[in-house]
Amino acid sequence: MTEWISLRAEDACEWILTGAENIDRDPKLLKDTDGKPMVVVQRFDAPTWEDAKVVHEKLMAAVREEIGMNIKTEQDLADYIIAQLNEISQTDPTAMEWLLENRIACNEALADHPTVQVYPSENGEPIKVGMLGIINGIVGAIGEGKPMAGFGFIAAVYDDDDNFVRFRRTNDPEVKPA
Repeated sequence: MTEWISLRAEDACEWILTGAENIDRDPKLLKDTDGKPMVVVQRFDAPTWEDAKVVHEKLMAAVREEIGMNIKTEQDLADYIIAQLNEISQTDPTAMEWLLENRIACNEALADHPTVQVYPSENGEPIKVGMLGIINGIVGAIGEGKPMAGFGFIAAVYDDDDNFVRFRRTNDPEVKPA
């Protein structure tokens, strides 16, 4: 049996499942991507990663229900998707960055969609759409009269070396329009 620890950020938008021995080797696991302390949700024993993942997912669902992560608004949906994307990104950040950076040509009908975010045509290049543009199309666009109006609710955050770090709400102060 292996001892596992399920941790979450205070806002429940970031989660980590790790073996207990990893905490001693990498104390950074005890902080979220903003440097704030992670909350230990539970320590438990499980024989395999797959078994631990099942327990971790049940803990995530219970905490989200407990803190009222029910979806009533576009912002609630964005927060839920951000939490899921950040958790998924931890398993393979390189793949997530590749998915974010790759865009494909799309037609005018998709480009004219009221909430899908696309890259406009430049110098005869086709209009392009990426994974984040589609995800934001599902969530919706920030309404008129609000900061960042017309942008999607979800943004990808990159470090100073242009490496993908995490997802967060577009209207967070750290996010700047491209």
